Amino acid sequence: MTKRVRTVAGFITVIFTVATLTYYLDPSNGRRRRARLNEQSRSAARRVVSGAGRAGRDLAHRVVGFSARARALFRSGTVEANVLIARVRACLGRIVSHPGAIHVSVTEPDRVLLRGAVLAWEHGPLLRAVAAVPGVRGVQEQLAVHESGEHISSLQGGRRRQSAALLRLRPRWSRGTRLAAAAAGGGLLWNGLSRRGVWGALASTAGSVLLLRSALRPARAGSVERERNVAVRKTLRIQASVPQVFDALRDCKSFPSLMRNIQTVEQQPDGSTHCKLTGPLGMGIEWRAVATQLDQDRLLAWRTLEGSAVQHFGIARLEPEEDGTRLQVDLWYRPPAGRLGHALAQLLGADPKSELDAELLRLKMYLETHRPARDAAAQRMH
Repeated sequence: MTKRVRTVAGFITVIFTVATLTYYLDPSNGRRRRARLNEQSRSAARRVVSGAGRAGRDLAHRVVGFSARARALFRSGTVEANVLIARVRACLGRIVSHPGAIHVSVTEPDRVLLRGAVLAWEHGPLLRAVAAVPGVRGVQEQLAVHESGEHISSLQGGRRRQSAALLRLRPRWSRGTRLAAAAAGGGLLWNGLSRRGVWGALASTAGSVLLLRSALRPARAGSVERERNVAVRKTLRIQASVPQVFDALRDCKSFPSLMRNIQTVEQQPDGSTHCKLTGPLGMGIEWRAVATQLDQDRLLAWRTLEGSAVQHFGIARLEPEEDGTRLQVDLWYRPPAGRLGHALAQLLGADPKSELDAELLRLKMYLETHRPARDAAAQRMH
């Protein structure tokens, strides 16, 4: 059984290796793909180095903060009024939705006075949180408690904060904590792999869990839907007027004659647009999209309809510059195979970011030279 599993794994490895070599050694597009892979590798290396530097600085700052808290445990005396007010105000932003509606002052040494307006469901958590601020020994309040912010100018707008209990259930590790966890997990994994028996297995498991947890980034509160999508941004400058660029983007029927992967674009009776393009490994991908916002010569937004193969939405913004137009395209899409599929597509240079870069460069070339790309879909079909 083990021999069969190894044979299958070896066969899959060979197929993947051959497919990768074929993709990057392709006579027509291999050079461009290798150059793109080289750029992506350098960019990834820069991000890793920059992230490690930020994580190291964060860890050092947290060590300094921890040592300061430890020294404060053995320090007696009162806290300066301005320091105490700053601590309380920092606490307000995490507890109440309208921190500006509350005035903080110090009436006696280490005693805080709260005045202003607060919503009813935030009143109790506010008092408990302020009482727990380091240095506060007493809380006095002259707060007007309101069931609703209606007709109260200082309580208009704002965003409701999550309770401390819910935040504790969804902890977010800082960069420094994740760096320390990754180092500890790597050490445990190495130690476990070099040993045998139960202790080796336990160390390997614990190390793997720590490494995995340090690599994961839990979604922020209220951002689950955004975390499912992959964000893509492309900005370029085109030596053409804003109306010319806007008209080219709006006239999506001409895309097959300008771009490489967009095969057909058809206008539907209901006002939507049906698009068909060539995806990774030559697979056909289709979707239907509608324009959600159209601001002449300034902005164009769209989204796909339900049932499309690749769900996405995007915004194209145009700004005039001295020598032409600045175009910024933001795209959010949901990978059919999840983020693992997106990572694999990135490795092969077939992810939406790479394709968007290439297609927008073809559009730029057409607008500046009035000559369509030689590898445009319509050119190849003829």
